[in-house]
Amino acid sequence: MLIYLADPIHTYAGTQHNSWFIPLSALNISAYIQEQFGSDVEVRVFKFPERILDAINDRPPDMIGVSNYVWNYHVGRAILSAAKKANPEVVTVMGGPNATLTESKMTHLLADGLIDYYVPDNDAGGEIPFCNLVEAKLANVWPLHKNEGANSLWYLNKDTGQAQHIPAGPSKNTMDWLPSPFQKGLADEFFEDGLAAMIETNRGCPFHCTFCVWGAQDNNSTVTQFSVESVKANLDYIAERVHQDLLMINDANFGLFNNRDIEIARHIKKLNQERNWPVSIIVNWGQVRSDASIAVADELKGITMLRQSSQSQDEDVLAAIKRDNVPDSQWKHVAEECRRDGIESFAELIIMLPGETLETYLNGLRYFFDLGINCINTNQCQLLEGAEMNTEEYREKYGVKTSWRLLENAYGRYHDYVCLEAEEVVIETNTFSFEDNILCRKLNWLIQMSWTLRRHNLILKLLQEYQVSPADFLLYVISQVDRAPKELLELFKDFDRDARDELFPTYNDVVEHYSTDDRIKSLQTGGFKKLNTYYAGKALIFNRQVVQFYCQMAKELLSQQERFTEQFEDLLRDCSTFTEELSLSAKTITEIESGNTSMDKTLSFTYDIVAWEADTNQRSLSDFRVKHPLQYRFFTRPDQNNAIHNYLKELSRKDKDYQLQKMCEPFYGIRKEHLNYSCQTA
Repeated sequence: MLIYLADPIHTYAGTQHNSWFIPLSALNISAYIQEQFGSDVEVRVFKFPERILDAINDRPPDMIGVSNYVWNYHVGRAILSAAKKANPEVVTVMGGPNATLTESKMTHLLADGLIDYYVPDNDAGGEIPFCNLVEAKLANVWPLHKNEGANSLWYLNKDTGQAQHIPAGPSKNTMDWLPSPFQKGLADEFFEDGLAAMIETNRGCPFHCTFCVWGAQDNNSTVTQFSVESVKANLDYIAERVHQDLLMINDANFGLFNNRDIEIARHIKKLNQERNWPVSIIVNWGQVRSDASIAVADELKGITMLRQSSQSQDEDVLAAIKRDNVPDSQWKHVAEECRRDGIESFAELIIMLPGETLETYLNGLRYFFDLGINCINTNQCQLLEGAEMNTEEYREKYGVKTSWRLLENAYGRYHDYVCLEAEEVVIETNTFSFEDNILCRKLNWLIQMSWTLRRHNLILKLLQEYQVSPADFLLYVISQVDRAPKELLELFKDFDRDARDELFPTYNDVVEHYSTDDRIKSLQTGGFKKLNTYYAGKALIFNRQVVQFYCQMAKELLSQQERFTEQFEDLLRDCSTFTEELSLSAKTITEIESGNTSMDKTLSFTYDIVAWEADTNQRSLSDFRVKHPLQYRFFTRPDQNNAIHNYLKELSRKDKDYQLQKMCEPFYGIRKEHLNYSCQTA
């Protein structure tokens, strides 16, 4: 029996290969099926849509399974459609978290007959339910769900026309029953393709956040673990074969399990030191911070950041979304430990949560700025299939209004199929207006550009010494932008326009807009803008004017608050000069792209800004005044030049705006320190 499994990713734009990951869920199912049935089955696993569509045309499968996430649902449906056309007898299976598990919703999902069986996302995973279907087909049991032991399935009852559910079987205490796809060599072909590694150390989530589906599916929200020995063996195997520097730990909450997770972290760090892999790690840290999780982050210092997804700092909002947040004392402890140990800290908020107001949201931003968190990220509230928040009752209670927008790099034309993935985002609630939402979109762009990317963070840090929160300063900048230099003013107007124009009333409106030949071709060369990064890239072209306007606004705001002094002006002069010179300009990036590596300049300063920025005791810049002018040398390193040159070479077919956008991704792609000169005393 020929079985195809796919965890498809959109490849149409062709710019995400450095953050494409192996199809771990499909590989796990493949490993389990092959162990159970041996030579009775032939299983092929796919990641790229073009390859599986070609394979379907060449050798139609007997059974096919695809994953279902918000970023690949429609391309998954296209793959199943192609399989049905090639072999009307094929059994089609879809599985994953992107489904609302009610009779009415599942009936709608299954009604057109494209999906024969749906396997929900649960603690145990999809391996056993899919395996039961394979067993039934091999034994000629029909319909397949009549097979003894069939579990965790949805299917359409042909007699009633309604979806019917077979509950999940008993949960297992550990994950040791699942064979490793790595040890079986199943991931090797994907490492050869240049895909990054992904592992699990546990499954499940003990939390029940209403905006999330991880702990909200039809499971007991228990957490089951892979043995430490198996995790370490898989890491060793990967380190010998992977060609991509990145590793994702795909747990819902890594760092919850004290000594166990510390042992895994130490092994990862050992591999980093001995084999130079992984160079960077993406981790979903647990909600609950402890000394153990900080110890885990300390082991991984330099290759990951301590991420905390607080979502909101308002107690009423947290109650509405059933979120347990880190207490204030623990947050302060985390910030102090990260600062002391040089660990990059990360805080995440969601805007437009139920009950949130503009002021409570701004208070959350102020809180994290005061703590000195390095990266402050805000996501638009998204209504996910399967999440408690995505119900009519919830929408009505909180006055939730939504729009649809295209997902970045989640679209494409594959064979005869145009596939567009979109997200439903909250744009207004009964406590947060649409116009305030647009205001915060601009604010969050400036925070990402100026603080998280460290382009203007020194000016913001100086203002903090004068009791001005960066959040309030950037709001003031936005309020006065009509007085900004022409280039910056036009940039703000364009951002405002695009923030409105990217929103559509329904998913079908998204499809109608982007499906024309011209627009789908434009998307391939960079026609879709991820606004924060796109406009951070555009601002590189005239960063000097941005810095000068920031300085003008800083002096003006402090004067209004009667805090302006001559000393501040002196400090700001050094700070602004350093800030202007530190960032690579768009022109410099272009020169590096063309092969010019002689990027070197020396300037004189009155304050030791480098020492001030690195100071863990949070002393004032005024404490770092030097007796004699200090000469700083600004230069680019060979590894930095190579990274920029190679990155842009891979984007050579994209337009310049898109190239700069991708350069300004804060967490993927090129390392953000590569966007600044290195600086040392001359």
